[in-house]
Amino acid sequence: GRHFRLFTFSDLEPLADKKWTADGLLYEAGDTFRWQVSSPVSEFIREVAHGLFQIQNPHIGPMPVHFADVAIDPDPPAPSHAVFRTLSPITMSVHDTQYRKHYLTPDEDWSGPVTENLRNKVRALTGEVNHGFVTVEFDQEFIRRRESHGRHVTKLCAYKDIRIRAVAAPFSVTGDSELIAIGYDAGFGDANPAGFGMVEYMQVAGRERDDNRRTDR
Repeated sequence: GRHFRLFTFSDLEPLADKKWTADGLLYEAGDTFRWQVSSPVSEFIREVAHGLFQIQNPHIGPMPVHFADVAIDPDPPAPSHAVFRTLSPITMSVHDTQYRKHYLTPDEDWSGPVTENLRNKVRALTGEVNHGFVTVEFDQEFIRRRESHGRHVTKLCAYKDIRIRAVAAPFSVTGDSELIAIGYDAGFGDANPAGFGMVEYMQVAGRERDDNRRTDR
Protein backbone atom coordinates (compact mmCIF):
# COMPACT_ATOMS: atom_id res chain seq x y z
CA GLY A 1 0.00 0.00 0.00
CA ARG A 2 0.89 3.66 -0.17
CA HIS A 3 3.28 4.88 2.53
CA PHE A 4 2.39 8.14 4.27
CA ARG A 5 4.88 10.33 6.09
CA LEU A 6 2.56 12.18 8.42
CA PHE A 7 3.84 15.72 8.60
CA THR A 8 3.70 18.97 6.69
CA PHE A 9 5.07 22.49 6.94
CA SER A 10 4.08 26.01 6.00
CA ASP A 11 5.51 28.55 3.63
CA LEU A 12 7.67 31.24 5.24
CA GLU A 13 5.30 33.94 6.50
CA PRO A 14 6.81 37.41 6.98
CA LEU A 15 5.70 39.06 10.23
CA ALA A 16 5.80 42.53 8.66
CA ASP A 17 4.42 43.88 5.40
CA LYS A 18 6.73 43.11 2.49
CA LYS A 19 7.06 44.55 -0.99
CA TRP A 20 6.29 42.53 -4.10
CA THR A 21 8.77 42.77 -6.97
CA ALA A 22 8.89 41.14 -10.38
CA ASP A 23 10.87 38.30 -8.76
CA GLY A 24 8.56 37.85 -5.76
CA LEU A 25 8.70 39.16 -2.19
CA LEU A 26 11.62 41.43 -1.32
CA TYR A 27 13.40 40.18 1.80
CA GLU A 28 15.98 42.10 3.77
CA ALA A 29 18.50 41.25 6.49
CA GLY A 30 16.85 41.30 9.89
CA ASP A 31 13.38 40.36 8.64
CA THR A 32 11.39 38.04 10.92
CA PHE A 33 9.38 35.12 9.61
CA ARG A 34 7.10 32.45 11.01
CA TRP A 35 7.60 28.88 9.85
CA GLN A 36 5.27 26.16 11.10
CA VAL A 37 5.55 22.38 11.17
CA SER A 38 2.66 20.05 11.93
CA SER A 39 2.23 16.33 12.56
CA PRO A 40 -0.17 14.05 14.43
CA VAL A 41 2.93 12.33 15.87
CA SER A 42 3.84 14.38 18.96
CA GLU A 43 7.32 12.87 19.27
CA PHE A 44 8.13 14.05 15.74
CA ILE A 45 7.18 17.63 16.67
CA ARG A 46 9.31 17.52 19.83
CA GLU A 47 12.29 16.25 17.85
CA VAL A 48 11.89 19.00 15.23
CA ALA A 49 11.63 21.68 17.92
CA HIS A 50 14.76 20.37 19.67
CA GLY A 51 16.68 19.76 16.45
CA LEU A 52 16.30 23.27 15.08
CA PHE A 53 18.67 24.65 17.70
CA GLN A 54 21.23 21.93 16.97
CA ILE A 55 21.73 23.12 13.37
CA GLN A 56 25.11 24.75 12.83
CA ASN A 57 24.98 27.93 10.69
CA PRO A 58 21.41 27.45 9.41
CA HIS A 59 20.54 28.85 5.98
CA ILE A 60 17.45 29.11 3.81
CA GLY A 61 18.92 29.05 0.33
CA PRO A 62 21.83 31.52 0.45
CA MET A 63 20.30 33.47 3.36
CA PRO A 64 21.65 32.83 6.88
CA VAL A 65 18.93 32.60 9.52
CA HIS A 66 18.64 32.65 13.29
CA PHE A 67 15.91 30.78 15.17
CA ALA A 68 14.53 33.30 17.61
CA ASP A 69 11.93 31.17 19.33
CA VAL A 70 10.29 27.76 19.15
CA ALA A 71 6.90 26.97 20.66
CA ILE A 72 4.70 23.88 20.55
CA ASP A 73 1.00 24.63 20.60
CA PRO A 74 -1.69 22.19 21.80
CA ASP A 75 -4.18 20.64 19.42
CA PRO A 76 -7.62 22.26 19.31
CA PRO A 77 -10.73 20.07 19.60
CA ALA A 78 -11.67 18.29 16.36
CA PRO A 79 -14.73 19.88 14.72
CA SER A 80 -17.24 18.46 12.23
CA HIS A 81 -17.16 21.69 10.20
CA ALA A 82 -14.37 24.20 9.71
CA VAL A 83 -13.12 26.85 7.31
CA PHE A 84 -9.38 26.77 6.71
CA ARG A 85 -6.77 29.15 5.34
CA THR A 86 -3.89 27.55 3.47
CA LEU A 87 -0.47 28.14 5.06
CA SER A 88 1.04 26.29 2.12
CA PRO A 89 -0.76 25.53 -1.16
CA ILE A 90 -2.91 22.39 -1.28
CA THR A 91 -2.58 19.90 -4.11
CA MET A 92 -4.71 16.88 -5.01
CA SER A 93 -4.26 14.65 -8.03
CA VAL A 94 -6.30 11.90 -9.63
CA HIS A 95 -5.57 9.57 -12.54
CA ASP A 96 -7.58 9.14 -15.70
CA THR A 97 -8.34 5.84 -17.42
CA GLN A 98 -4.88 5.84 -18.99
CA TYR A 99 -3.29 6.55 -15.57
CA ARG A 100 -2.25 10.06 -16.50
CA LYS A 101 -2.01 12.38 -13.50
CA HIS A 102 -4.45 15.29 -13.32
CA TYR A 103 -4.17 18.00 -10.67
CA LEU A 104 -7.55 19.19 -9.45
CA THR A 105 -8.58 22.83 -9.89
CA PRO A 106 -10.77 24.72 -7.36
CA ASP A 107 -13.92 24.29 -9.46
CA GLU A 108 -13.65 20.48 -9.54
CA ASP A 109 -14.83 17.93 -6.97
CA TRP A 110 -12.23 17.49 -4.21
CA SER A 111 -14.48 15.71 -1.70
CA GLY A 112 -14.00 12.11 -2.85
CA PRO A 113 -10.22 12.24 -3.41
CA VAL A 114 -9.61 14.16 -0.17
CA THR A 115 -11.80 11.75 1.80
CA GLU A 116 -9.86 8.74 0.50
CA ASN A 117 -6.57 10.49 1.21
CA LEU A 118 -7.59 11.31 4.81
CA ARG A 119 -8.87 7.77 5.43
CA ASN A 120 -5.47 6.44 4.34
CA LYS A 121 -3.73 8.81 6.74
CA VAL A 122 -5.92 7.66 9.63
CA ARG A 123 -5.10 4.04 8.79
CA ALA A 124 -1.38 4.83 8.57
CA LEU A 125 -1.47 6.52 12.00
CA THR A 126 -3.80 4.25 13.95
CA GLY A 127 -4.12 1.02 11.99
CA GLU A 128 -7.88 1.51 12.12
CA VAL A 129 -10.32 1.88 9.21
CA ASN A 130 -12.39 5.08 9.09
CA HIS A 131 -15.52 4.95 6.94
CA GLY A 132 -16.38 8.63 7.34
CA PHE A 133 -16.66 11.20 4.59
CA VAL A 134 -15.86 14.89 4.20
CA THR A 135 -17.17 17.53 1.81
CA VAL A 136 -14.62 20.08 0.56
CA GLU A 137 -15.61 23.43 -0.97
CA PHE A 138 -13.31 26.27 -1.94
CA ASP A 139 -14.31 29.87 -1.25
CA GLN A 140 -15.38 30.82 -4.76
CA GLU A 141 -16.02 34.45 -3.80
CA PHE A 142 -12.43 34.77 -2.55
CA ILE A 143 -11.20 33.23 -5.81
CA ARG A 144 -13.30 35.65 -7.90
CA ARG A 145 -11.97 38.65 -5.96
CA ARG A 146 -8.37 37.53 -6.41
CA GLU A 147 -8.79 36.87 -10.10
CA SER A 148 -10.52 40.22 -10.62
CA HIS A 149 -7.25 41.80 -9.45
CA GLY A 150 -5.19 39.62 -11.78
CA ARG A 151 -3.94 37.28 -9.02
CA HIS A 152 -4.55 33.58 -9.51
CA VAL A 153 -5.01 31.14 -6.64
CA THR A 154 -3.62 28.23 -8.66
CA LYS A 155 0.16 27.96 -8.52
CA LEU A 156 2.62 25.82 -10.44
CA CYS A 157 5.27 24.79 -7.92
CA ALA A 158 8.59 23.08 -8.57
CA TYR A 159 9.71 20.29 -6.24
CA LYS A 160 12.71 18.10 -7.09
CA ASP A 161 12.26 18.78 -10.81
CA ILE A 162 8.55 17.91 -10.57
CA ARG A 163 5.93 20.50 -11.48
CA ILE A 164 3.04 20.38 -9.02
CA ARG A 165 -0.15 22.38 -9.51
CA ALA A 166 -1.59 23.59 -6.21
CA VAL A 167 -4.20 25.98 -4.83
CA ALA A 168 -3.80 28.76 -2.24
CA ALA A 169 -7.34 29.70 -1.18
CA PRO A 170 -9.62 29.26 1.83
CA PHE A 171 -11.81 26.17 1.83
CA SER A 172 -14.43 24.59 4.07
CA VAL A 173 -14.53 20.98 5.22
CA THR A 174 -17.64 19.34 6.65
CA GLY A 175 -18.03 15.78 7.88
CA ASP A 176 -16.15 13.25 9.98
CA SER A 177 -14.24 14.98 12.79
CA GLU A 178 -11.43 12.40 12.89
CA LEU A 179 -10.74 12.95 9.19
CA ILE A 180 -10.78 16.74 9.63
CA ALA A 181 -8.43 16.46 12.61
CA ILE A 182 -5.81 14.43 10.75
CA GLY A 183 -6.04 16.82 7.79
CA TYR A 184 -5.27 19.67 10.18
CA ASP A 185 -2.37 17.78 11.78
CA ALA A 186 -0.82 15.97 8.79
CA GLY A 187 -1.96 18.26 5.97
CA PHE A 188 -4.79 18.10 3.46
CA GLY A 189 -4.24 16.66 0.00
CA ASP A 190 -1.08 15.19 -1.48
CA ALA A 191 2.64 15.87 -1.05
CA ASN A 192 2.40 17.09 2.53
CA PRO A 193 6.04 16.26 3.45
CA ALA A 194 7.07 18.44 0.48
CA GLY A 195 5.36 21.43 2.13
CA PHE A 196 1.84 21.25 0.70
CA GLY A 197 -1.55 21.33 2.39
CA MET A 198 -0.81 22.94 5.76
CA VAL A 199 -3.76 24.93 7.06
CA GLU A 200 -4.99 27.02 9.97
CA TYR A 201 -8.52 27.50 11.23
CA MET A 202 -10.49 30.56 10.14
CA GLN A 203 -13.87 29.40 11.45
CA VAL A 204 -15.23 26.44 13.36
CA ALA A 205 -18.96 25.67 13.21
CA GLY A 206 -19.62 29.22 12.01
CA ARG A 207 -17.52 30.93 14.71
CA GLU A 208 -14.29 32.83 14.14
CA ARG A 209 -11.35 31.31 15.94
CA ASP A 210 -7.89 32.63 16.66
CA ASP A 211 -6.42 29.89 18.85
CA ASN A 212 -4.41 28.05 16.20
CA ARG A 213 -1.70 25.79 17.47
CA ARG A 214 1.84 25.31 16.17
CA THR A 215 5.21 26.80 16.24
CA ASP A 216 7.07 30.02 15.67
CA ARG A 217 10.61 29.69 14.33
